[in-house]
Formats: sequence, C-alpha cells, structure tokens
Amino acid sequence: MSGDCGPRSGSSQSSPHCQVSWSRSECTRPIRPRNHLERRLDPTSTARIPEAVTHDIQWIVICEGGYSSSLAARSLRELGLFRSADVIGGFQAWQRARLPVTH
Repeated sequence: MSGDCGPRSGSSQSSPHCQVSWSRSECTRPIRPRNHLERRLDPTSTARIPEAVTHDIQWIVICEGGYSSSLAARSLRELGLFRSADVIGGFQAWQRARLPVTH
C-alpha cells in the first residue's frame, strides 16, 4: 500500500463502520453503531460475533476519515485485542488509493 491508506496500530488519535480483512482488502462485517464494537469483538462477551473466538485475531477497523477508528482500535487493544489496528486516513484514503469497493 502507498500513501496514507494502510493498517495502523498503537495510535492514540480517534466510529468504525466495519472491520477489514486486510489480506483480502475488503470490508467483511459492518458493526454499527460504534458503541457496539467492543462487546461484539470481545471473545469473552456473550454478545460477540461468531468470528470473535480468541484474543489473537487481528481486527482492523475503518471509519470515514480515520480518526474515530483510531480511538476504536485503541479501545480494542485495551480489551486485550492487542493486534487491533485501523486504516490510516479511513475510507477516504482507501478510495484515493483506488482499492476495491463493492456495493
């Protein structure tokens, strides 16, 4: 990846709308609203999604501009999901980089 679109971890900046499977470069499961993210991805939560089976999964979150997803990724790391990251520049950067978008 080039430019400002790529996974970022350890950020302390800032509502993701989906997590991204970076290896396949596609949004795989939208989670809305933002305040549902932690309980849906925490493997110890009774409200978790089926994919959230271990703390070792790498969740990559994305939002429109990249700020809210930074906060969300940090929150996930605080839950013990240490491989969580976000997309630098968000969906806007994704589009600028001409990465695939399926409607």
